Amino acid sequence: MRIFKPGSSLTGPLVVAAALLAAPNTGLAQQVLEDGFDAHGFHLAAYDGDIRDPYSVLRPGRMHQWEVYASVLAEYAESPLSYVSGPPGADNQPTPVLDNLMAANFAAGLALHDRVRVDVAMPLYIMSSGVDGAAGGTGIGDMRASAMIGLLRPFHEQAGGAGLGLVPWIDIPLGDDQIYLGNSGVAGGFALAATYELEKLTFSGHFGMQFNPTVSLYNMQGADKLVAGVATGLRLGQSMAVNLEALLSTPYLANDQKGTDLPAEAILSLRKRFDSGGHLSLGVAGGMSDGMGTAPYRAFLGGGFGHINTPAPVDGDGDGIPNAIDDCPDEPESYNGWRDSDGCPDSLGTLAISGTYKGAPHGSVKATVTGDGGARSMGPGEVLYVPDIMPGTVVTVDLVAGGCLAGSAEVEAYEGQREISIPLDRSLEGSIQFEVNTLQDQQPIPGATVKIRSEESDCGASEKTLQLGDSGTGVAAVGAGDHVVVIDVPNYALYRNKITVKPGGTETVSVSLKKSKTRVTAQRIEIFEKVHFETGKAIIKPESYDLLDEVATVIQANPQIKLVEVAGHTDDHGSLQSNQTLSDDRAAAVLNYLVDKGVSSSRLQATGFGETRTIDTNETVEGRARNRRVEFNILQQDTVIMEED
Repeated sequence: MRIFKPGSSLTGPLVVAAALLAAPNTGLAQQVLEDGFDAHGFHLAAYDGDIRDPYSVLRPGRMHQWEVYASVLAEYAESPLSYVSGPPGADNQPTPVLDNLMAANFAAGLALHDRVRVDVAMPLYIMSSGVDGAAGGTGIGDMRASAMIGLLRPFHEQAGGAGLGLVPWIDIPLGDDQIYLGNSGVAGGFALAATYELEKLTFSGHFGMQFNPTVSLYNMQGADKLVAGVATGLRLGQSMAVNLEALLSTPYLANDQKGTDLPAEAILSLRKRFDSGGHLSLGVAGGMSDGMGTAPYRAFLGGGFGHINTPAPVDGDGDGIPNAIDDCPDEPESYNGWRDSDGCPDSLGTLAISGTYKGAPHGSVKATVTGDGGARSMGPGEVLYVPDIMPGTVVTVDLVAGGCLAGSAEVEAYEGQREISIPLDRSLEGSIQFEVNTLQDQQPIPGATVKIRSEESDCGASEKTLQLGDSGTGVAAVGAGDHVVVIDVPNYALYRNKITVKPGGTETVSVSLKKSKTRVTAQRIEIFEKVHFETGKAIIKPESYDLLDEVATVIQANPQIKLVEVAGHTDDHGSLQSNQTLSDDRAAAVLNYLVDKGVSSSRLQATGFGETRTIDTNETVEGRARNRRVEFNILQQDTVIMEED
């Protein structure tokens, strides 16, 4: 450290500095040094037995209850405190105020818990010298009492990992602050320390706050400061390691003199450990700046003892449960919340759920499994697997299948897999009420045929037919779920819709039908009106939307019709090529309209014939009007429609 006092004269400050050490009991010394400070600049961290431990950087390594550590480190430090006076910015030579410091640094620790260790460290000063070179004699320094509180422990010895710890400390003022070897009052601080261990390397560091008594001496003003350190350790075999660390703290108030830097120091050390637990250490340090307590050069030599391995028996399978209380010492515990303290591998419960109907396995079911964690929906599938259930837990399984089949059971989960088969019965049936009237006067239409299609074959036939009487009404029992309803009455427009029936419920389908504009034959879907387009264009007029909507319904209601040709025709007005193009475009426009209404494009084919297939003369207005047409020809179907041309 370099103490600076601005000024143009060097003699006066040197005399004062000499008087401070040469005559420490004079009135001048007492006046100036009534609040001295500790300029030693070195605190030995407790060594816990790991050869990669730094000298001063705090490292939260593994701790084991009731282990004791102790070490002593002999130190020589050159000029940790000097005095410089002269004009600001001038290259003046420093005068040592604390020089040739020799000390024995003691440290010891006791692990009270696997996560808590208490440490004490204190220097014994053997010799020092001041401005006049006179020996300062022997004496003790301030004692630091600290604790390492492990927030996160590194993993198993071979695996390494991260460690995090909180380190509070208190500095008890036992040293002599009048000769810069102790603080004038109680000090202390705290730091957050971290480490990460690899197979051979460790990376460590700490960052915290040091609270000191107030200092007001020449240009040094202040008290509290930030402290930080980083270190890395490299294992050289199993019993030796080399460590490099760097320490940094904020300075007291600095002026513009050379040397008023952040106190920073680097330490290089080598440590050898013996099988008995003892160790030898040596190292050197160098100042990286001229801050207070930073010696240009330090040398260390010492030793001590400490252990890092727990006594036998150890945790043989590495699951964190000691062999003494591990029921399966050679197999690691599987931590899943189920019997995690016995040290044995185990598994949670899995339910394999299936359903039976009339004594036979059902092909596809859906399930709702309700337990303490809420409800889980599964399926569909032949067997439904519900994993990760805590053994001993009772859950409710609600099974449904085929729209009208259901079953329920309360099931207790075991460790491993349990197969559950739940009987199903027809408990989810509902009904549909039909009412069919004329659109014009709302009169009942007798003789309507109703077809109800469902994919739920267990609820009866996939297609059910109901013949309505003279009242135009009727009721059909169906399974719960989705159904497609088709109502067919001769000379009336076909009705098709999809409805959902709830278990035990009744859905009402009330339909008012208008006269039909189409008729299905074996070869085509006949239309009783024309499809109208804007003149010379392929734009469908709105007046034809109802007709095309009915065509779309007819195709959807007759799944046996596999392919319909939308054929476009024109009269002979215009060129042959323009008429061909117009017929192609109009056929495509109708196809696109039907697709928009839900007809699959795979069931449609658009073809334009231009003026090549006339059905009347082009010499009259009426004949040309008949030739301009769209036809719907059935090209493929599974069965032939009853009604013929």
